[in-house]
Amino acid sequence: MLSAISYSSQKKKSHRVRFFVTVHGQAINTIVRTFQKRTAAGLQSGRDFVIPDKQEQATDASDFELITWLVIKGDRL
Repeated sequence: MLSAISYSSQKKKSHRVRFFVTVHGQAINTIVRTFQKRTAAGLQSGRDFVIPDKQEQATDASDFELITWLVIKGDRL
């Protein structure tokens, strides 16, 4: 019985981890898209806009450092 409980517990933990990894990925993708949209809008706004250097641009998850984060699901408030 103990192994069944442990397996069930591990399965639930694994599901939660996958959920948070997915949410984390979605958040990074949103930030990257917003950065790209703002860059495009800046280019259209006038001649004085300067595109940030490549190393200053947000392009993928490696451009970020996770410090801490919190996810609040709407149905749990």
